Amino acid sequence: MVLFLKLQPQGLGYEWVIENVNFPPFKAAFDKPKGDEKKFLHPLSHELGFMNLRRAIVDNPKPESYTPDGYEPDYLTLFLFEIKSKRLKFETVKDTKFHFFQIDKWYFELGQFNRPGFNTGWLIANLMKLEEGDKEIILNYIYDRD
Repeated sequence: MVLFLKLQPQGLGYEWVIENVNFPPFKAAFDKPKGDEKKFLHPLSHELGFMNLRRAIVDNPKPESYTPDGYEPDYLTLFLFEIKSKRLKFETVKDTKFHFFQIDKWYFELGQFNRPGFNTGWLIANLMKLEEGDKEIILNYIYDRD
């Protein structure tokens, strides 16, 4: 599981907050069909008191079919629910990376490298000059967005 944290202003200083979560089982649970595979509620369903809603929600293995175009599941809310329900358990932090966009037209990533010798510690792991639109491409890659 990857947690995305960011600094936000708090009082006279800052605090780290969990902004997003990337967890393959969450992503696999929301596989919204597209095109002809997508199920829908007939536009006149209201005339029958939405009788077909039960079939759409209970009997369908992919109820996300009935969500609006552009629907994106909120994995952070799922993560918090699973933690509060004690179905997920925090064990340890394996890796930390910092991504920086604060220098105009540049992106760099810091990573911690624990290895023998002098080339160890917090080092620049990635450095890129940004062209128009590159920042969004990198953010989509970092956040694993389609």
